[in-house]
Amino acid sequence: MRWNKVAIIMKKEIREALQAKYVLFSVIGMPILMGIVIPIAQLAPIVNIPADDLQDESFDIPGLQFTSNWASLDDTAKFIIFMIEMSNIMFLLIPMILPTVIAADTFSGEKDRKTAEALVAAPVTDTEIYLGKVMSSMVPTVLSTWLVGIFYVFLVNFLTYDALGFAYLPNTTFIGMVVFLGPLMALATVNFMVWVSTRTTSTRDAQQLGSIIVLPLMAIMVSTIGLSAWLGSYTLWLVIIGMVFLNILLIKIGINILDREKWVR
Repeated sequence: MRWNKVAIIMKKEIREALQAKYVLFSVIGMPILMGIVIPIAQLAPIVNIPADDLQDESFDIPGLQFTSNWASLDDTAKFIIFMIEMSNIMFLLIPMILPTVIAADTFSGEKDRKTAEALVAAPVTDTEIYLGKVMSSMVPTVLSTWLVGIFYVFLVNFLTYDALGFAYLPNTTFIGMVVFLGPLMALATVNFMVWVSTRTTSTRDAQQLGSIIVLPLMAIMVSTIGLSAWLGSYTLWLVIIGMVFLNILLIKIGINILDREKWVR
């Protein structure tokens, strides 16, 4: 396999995908919405909430411990941390939702633009085509997630530091989620989307099916956050290892099922 060919295909796909206004808007707008706008809307109103307003709420769930000093925190601090974790879930949906927009354009978009025949006839292997298209969705997704993630961490700490007395992010779980699990979830989404787009006739059909495919991955992400709080961060690393093996399997299957002749029909 020639990685320079993979890079050429990746650059071509990214350039063509970003020419579509809805893709460009998604790459820019979705991370800003889920990484900046929603956290502000969720956290700003509750950072100064009086403890008396939470007297009927209990956050002392057996086994639940988001921080090492969880038992010593008051109800207001615990409530704020709960809301931060809810914002984390919204933020971590970016690497699963954004690829459905970009990856749907990988194969189905080629059909719409009538450029599939040229790529099929190019002197590249199926593996190079597949990996080039996968990377063309992965790279913008991961870079957008990481870039907005920097602003997200500063924003959350800016809003909550006075109420908590310490910077809650980034913690070990959040770093593992954003740096490792997020890209692996994005890669799994891209693989599924590439499979879908090879078997649909339009980009819209691929996106509609992709929205269903993402649901199980979302469930894994949310469950991982919850289990990490109950059972410890080692749960996160077990999920990450599992996702590594899953993606290796998905890539091998994707390369094997890629049929150039069926794709251009």
